[in-house]
Amino acid sequence: MERVQWVTGRGEGERVEPDTSTADTTVLVLLRAFHLADVVQGAREFAAALDAAEAEAAAWCRSWARTRFLFGNPANLTPPNRARAVAPGATAAWPGPFRAAADSV
Repeated sequence: MERVQWVTGRGEGERVEPDTSTADTTVLVLLRAFHLADVVQGAREFAAALDAAEAEAAAWCRSWARTRFLFGNPANLTPPNRARAVAPGATAAWPGPFRAAADSV
């Protein structure tokens, strides 16, 4: 199966355009330390755990994966901002997909 068809669900030869209506949805990743294997494992766990029925999660999945990386300690996240997924060793955390405010994009 072609990658484009797998990602978009469209047949070969069909025009594929990114869904620009989802451009304001972003996932934040908080990095304490960059360990590639941990980041990859955590990213896979985060993406697999997303609820497709949740509007922000579905929008992010359709938006060609807009992601912003922040540096800090995942242990310092407050309960309202708790991580949906944490990499092994707590080297990275994924708080979740968020709708960006119009003035912050």
